[in-house]
Amino acid sequence: GTLVAYFLVVDLLALTWFAFNGRIDLGVTLRCALLTPLYFVAIWAGGRGFDLASEQTFRRVALGLLTIVGVGALLR
Repeated sequence: GTLVAYFLVVDLLALTWFAFNGRIDLGVTLRCALLTPLYFVAIWAGGRGFDLASEQTFRRVALGLLTIVGVGALLR
């Protein structure tokens, strides 16, 4: 509850700051529109996977995905 509310407020403040400083353009808006449905599918799949998999399997998959994202960020 309160942690979600905290991040909601922080994200809204950041979004306002970016918009005020001209950091949000048509390209950013289009990418957000394109990726938002994928984001919700990933949230659903993660929740479903958490319910179906053992804790150890879920942790391995989550750490594997985080490793892939981290390496991708380093190589970018």
